[in-house]
Amino acid sequence: MKYLARREPLPAIAAAGAAGGGLRAAISVPWVASGGVAFPWPTLAVNVLGSLLIGLWWGRFGNRAAALASPQRHAVVMSGFLGGFTTFSAFGAETWLLLTEGRSAEAAAYVGV
Repeated sequence: MKYLARREPLPAIAAAGAAGGGLRAAISVPWVASGGVAFPWPTLAVNVLGSLLIGLWWGRFGNRAAALASPQRHAVVMSGFLGGFTTFSAFGAETWLLLTEGRSAEAAAYVGV
């Protein structure tokens, strides 16, 4: 309840999450539709890029979010947009798929990256 008590801009976070998810789909869907998915490159690319962006944002604002970027903006960018852009669930499902296909070395490399 403490999180909600801070009056985070939940509609803005939801909209940013939708935008991040939409961008992820815009990157992944054409790749998958082209038939070029023997390895989950689209999800890996999105997660590496998203992690880089999260690291850059955190490095710039980090715990000083209130002083440099409002806590609301921090929540919209980190939880909303970048949270919607990156995808842990697809990463987990694709890792499991690689494992069930007997591609354990590729699954280990995927997790390692």
